[in-house]
Amino acid sequence: MREASLYGPIRETGPFASNAFWYEVGTAHWSLGRRRIDMVTMSGKSLVAIEVKVRDWPGALRQARSNLYVADYSYAAIWHKTIPRVDTGLFGALGIGVLEVADCCRVAVAARRSRLVVGERNRYVRAQCAELAPGGATGHG
Repeated sequence: MREASLYGPIRETGPFASNAFWYEVGTAHWSLGRRRIDMVTMSGKSLVAIEVKVRDWPGALRQARSNLYVADYSYAAIWHKTIPRVDTGLFGALGIGVLEVADCCRVAVAARRSRLVVGERNRYVRAQCAELAPGGATGHG
């Protein structure tokens, strides 16, 4: 199974189903290497970052944690068969939400608004999204 196969249920059935999405939004402006956020959406005026993982939930936690400096809300979307192994308490303690993804997507842990957002980074990601067509464009890293 590939991460991209989880995008559809997140986009179509999740808590952000009525939103526009941008995929692989680049953050190389301030990060080293080829860094990107898997999915970005807007919830009202709030920027929401979603890291998608099939099995590597610690990797999702690391990436979603770094997104706390970028987005108003940060989520890790994890394949439902991996969820039993996930330390959801750790995600919750950090304010990172968890989306459980199967044929549909549900919130397993609600995200809290980040208090770590760096304005320049948030504006950069918003500008990247503004340059991309919503609904499937790939960002530049």
